[in-house]
Amino acid sequence: MAELAAGAVSSLLGVIRNEALLLGRVRHDVQFIQEEMESMKSFLTHLARRAPGSGEHDEQIRTWMNQVRLLAQDSNNCIDLYLYRGNPEIHRARGSIRRYVWWLPWFLHKMVAQHRAAIQLRALKDRARDIGERRLRYYHVSIVR
Repeated sequence: MAELAAGAVSSLLGVIRNEALLLGRVRHDVQFIQEEMESMKSFLTHLARRAPGSGEHDEQIRTWMNQVRLLAQDSNNCIDLYLYRGNPEIHRARGSIRRYVWWLPWFLHKMVAQHRAAIQLRALKDRARDIGERRLRYYHVSIVR
């Protein structure tokens, strides 16, 4: 019987360890996305200063700018949801009995939201890296021609 309990505890500890690693990477992923957005903003500011006489950039630059805009919106939505779910003041119940048990559903929602946000932020980080690399890859191809 003790072996069964020990096995269950070991299994739970493995799950908790994996979740802690996943959530521990969130700060790094958010920092990466923030730095990538700052770099992209600087580049967009540079492009705005060097806009052609017609005011319109070529198709390649417009496509990249649209990808950056969508990435920024998706990142913002993900972080907003993460912060919203983690704020107990928003979800605190009012009333006699509910004020004592409000935290259980909130805590469960928070844990699920943190897990989803961690996974989504990892995907957004990869997407930000891909957008930057794609711009460089195709920009260099168009210069060579």
